[in-house]
Amino acid sequence: MSNFDWKKTLYTDGTEKFLKYSGNKLYITLIVHKNEDIEEIYIRTFPDGEQKLTEMKRTVGEGFFDYYRGKVDVKCDFINYRFLIFAQNDMFWFSEKGLSRNTPPDCVDFKFIRNFKAPAWVTESVFYQIFPDRFCDGDPSTNVKNGEYTYCGKSTKSCSWGETPKDYLQGGHLDFFGGDLAGIKKKIPYLKKLGINALYLNPLFLSPSNHKYDTQDYKLIDPHIGTNEEFTELVSILHKNDIKIILDGVFNHTGISHYWFNKSGFYPDNDGAYNNPSSPYREYFTFYDKKNDYHAWLGVKTLPKLNYKSDRLRQEIYKSPSSIMNFWMNPPYNIDGWRLDVANMIGRQDDFQGFKEIYREMRKSCKDTKEDSYIMGEHFFDPSELLQGDMLDGTMNYQGFLFPVLKWLTKKERFKKDFRDIHFTSKDLSQNLQDFYSLLPFDVRLLMFNLLDCHDLPRFYSLVGESFHHFKMGLVLLFTWPGVPCIYYGDETGMKGIKEYEVRKSMEWDETLWNNDIMDLYKKLIKLRKSSSILKKGGLKIIYDEDEIFSYARLLGDKVIFIVLNNNSEKKSIKLPVWQAGETEGEYKEFFSGENYKIEKGFLKQNIQSYGSAVLLRDA
Repeated sequence: MSNFDWKKTLYTDGTEKFLKYSGNKLYITLIVHKNEDIEEIYIRTFPDGEQKLTEMKRTVGEGFFDYYRGKVDVKCDFINYRFLIFAQNDMFWFSEKGLSRNTPPDCVDFKFIRNFKAPAWVTESVFYQIFPDRFCDGDPSTNVKNGEYTYCGKSTKSCSWGETPKDYLQGGHLDFFGGDLAGIKKKIPYLKKLGINALYLNPLFLSPSNHKYDTQDYKLIDPHIGTNEEFTELVSILHKNDIKIILDGVFNHTGISHYWFNKSGFYPDNDGAYNNPSSPYREYFTFYDKKNDYHAWLGVKTLPKLNYKSDRLRQEIYKSPSSIMNFWMNPPYNIDGWRLDVANMIGRQDDFQGFKEIYREMRKSCKDTKEDSYIMGEHFFDPSELLQGDMLDGTMNYQGFLFPVLKWLTKKERFKKDFRDIHFTSKDLSQNLQDFYSLLPFDVRLLMFNLLDCHDLPRFYSLVGESFHHFKMGLVLLFTWPGVPCIYYGDETGMKGIKEYEVRKSMEWDETLWNNDIMDLYKKLIKLRKSSSILKKGGLKIIYDEDEIFSYARLLGDKVIFIVLNNNSEKKSIKLPVWQAGETEGEYKEFFSGENYKIEKGFLKQNIQSYGSAVLLRDA
């Protein structure tokens, strides 16, 4: 009789080893450690709103696992399933949330999407986010000049590279540093040396502010950043260097200077929706009875919200062959996808909640134009309803990765731009991560956009108190957790900042000021991630979450990588239960130290330093 608890060895995922689709049949495999307790296992599906149970057949394996296999009919594009297990005098359900005697809700079932085609390049990617005005000034002749124009009572200011940016109250987002397309082009060799093969650019289109989320013209690169022709050249060069590019699409709102709205009368040939109730663009926005009062994003009157009740607006944004989204994905520009700003708010306004229809239409149009385009959205909350295979490919993984990781590493919760001390244990981290990834289909989970910071949030290095060990723990999570990692420009050099204007400082190009330990760490982890099919495409199993230690396995085929993180102020000696992933003998090598660890009777004993990180690879 084995000493291993079979209940902790149950496993399946969406990889080919466990899931195969052919001829409208789905062939499902579940593995579990050999035992005499299990009597029957059934696949529970829900066709046409009624429960169906399909018995699985047991195949006795030669090694650690037995295999239970079954097949179910697939008569629609999306099915969810879980497992009903009868053991001696007991019964369990097994779903994405694990094993339970309680009946789980359908939302945490395993999921299969018949016609979902993931953009294959995304899982191969390491993204790098660039805030264009702050990355590199490659052509000073295009820089914004002091007092060049006035916007909302503030005048433009031309800043020296390295100067501290102004906060909003002082500068009104009109302080410019000269970053441009020429600068990005110039730094392609730097990006390649770092290991980057995909870019996410904050908005590039004509607008008065430095952040450019107040769009004035969706089809024109801002002339202070470059030209449409320069952008064509940049994308072509990026692609020749095997680097993909996605753009920031601000389609929830425009700026007040946009041609459609034209509040200031910038465009003399068009009154615009604000000035003329009979304007053909009036239906693109929501106006109220009070004269010229309109709906704006979170009440910010410089950002009038778009009204997706209008089919003409939908045609403009994504539906028509010449729509804005298709314009940039088609030749000559050929971008590879979009990051949708405030994706949680598009198509949602009071009694109009048409966002699901809008995203389904948007997906169809984008995929018809470019089948392997990546359509990803910003979403600070629960995005799962948008991530079931028929709307977005992924979202910025705030709730399912960034926020729980930050809470665990810093023991702080951000609330109204301040930070409050909290208790958040490794068990809490484990539960929080599972709560969100259990809601997503496996293929979508691999497309989630993982990050540790961005232009809207404090720099991660500053959040962890400039502690290299805490920073390393976060990076190890970033590059080994399911999903696609993204680096915010300058993080790899050790850039710091808490407040918004601080996190948008100009990129530090003086190498003598770089933190070389951080740079080396990024290069090592990028190389590991890009070389490992397990990390790019494998499944996940959490195996330990006690005493401020968090450990999980990434699995693909018969290969396993173990990750161990110690968030304690003292060294810990642990016996890692690697048997839960079927590993009972052999050796693993730790990625950073090169030290070998031998598995003894299903446990891997390891001494891990305070705030230590370990990545354990099978020693070939």
